[in-house]
Amino acid sequence: MECFDLLTREKDLNKSVELISQFNQDENLNLIIMDVLKTHKHKDKFFNYLLFLLNKQINEIKKVFNICKLISDLMDLTNTSLFYKNDLDSFISICIKTLESTYDDKLRYSFLNILNKIVSHKDYFESRYKLEILVELLEHYYNSENIDEKIQKISKEILEKIDRNSNDS
Repeated sequence: MECFDLLTREKDLNKSVELISQFNQDENLNLIIMDVLKTHKHKDKFFNYLLFLLNKQINEIKKVFNICKLISDLMDLTNTSLFYKNDLDSFISICIKTLESTYDDKLRYSFLNILNKIVSHKDYFESRYKLEILVELLEHYYNSENIDEKIQKISKEILEKIDRNSNDS
């Protein structure tokens, strides 16, 4: 993480974030990474860069899985959303684009898992960015016989949270 003070070239930052997300796949290293990121002075910058890299690497599935897992793990560290408003909107756009274009259930689940965590917090419901599109996609997943049961289940859970939080707002 100290590399964020030293690295200035985008290529070097990309590689360092990719490596951290790859190391995060190891259960023992995950604990260390999460411990460091809880309090590190560059945790916000790191998280923002993860989103940037996710958008940039969207066609490199292995890297996308690694980044999604790291984002999900980081979101588990806090009781609030890690996303700033613009970052949240960016993730929602990436999520919709991915969910509309993929047939890979593992990839769908990775994005839906993060989305499920996002809709658990009130932050998203302040703007409701592309909410109608999300609801339409989730309803399709939930009601489709061609969609994996695990995807249907998490889609239903997200829809219930959206309904509950939309009514509270």
